[in-house]
Amino acid sequence: MSDAMSLKSRLFRRAFIGLLSMAALLFISAGSLKFWQAWAFLALQLTLGVGSGIYFWKLDPKLLERRLLTREKVGEQKIIMILVRALLAFTLCLSGLDYRFGWSRSFLGPVPLWLTVLSLAVVLGCWLLMIWVISVNRFAASVIQIEAGQAVVSTGPYRIVRHPM
Repeated sequence: MSDAMSLKSRLFRRAFIGLLSMAALLFISAGSLKFWQAWAFLALQLTLGVGSGIYFWKLDPKLLERRLLTREKVGEQKIIMILVRALLAFTLCLSGLDYRFGWSRSFLGPVPLWLTVLSLAVVLGCWLLMIWVISVNRFAASVIQIEAGQAVVSTGPYRIVRHPM
């Protein structure tokens, strides 16, 4: 039971820090809490994060253990992960700064509601693809590693592309 609680607390901590970090980057750069598109994005992230966490908790807790690993051992992969995190932070800050200073509004006019909804639908689609990939490949860890019992997956999205994420 203590391992289960440890996994639950690590999942909660990771989700809380992730959402808090995204919210900070969005709202501090926006200079306002009135940035409703950011609230919608964060609500989607929270809903899908909690939902997928519960789904994988019931399906395969060992998978969640692998997904929580963060210490990459491969040098090139470490660089890629640093760049991915930096790009995410830059993107969130840029969104907030655009809200604050109205750059896109001054060139293109107000962002239409349909475009915001479409953008959120793309985020949803990416999440669903990621959930599909992880449920097909239970060894889809966050870090590159080889484990006993691991096999090449050739079903689901792996039929089409070797590394769907």
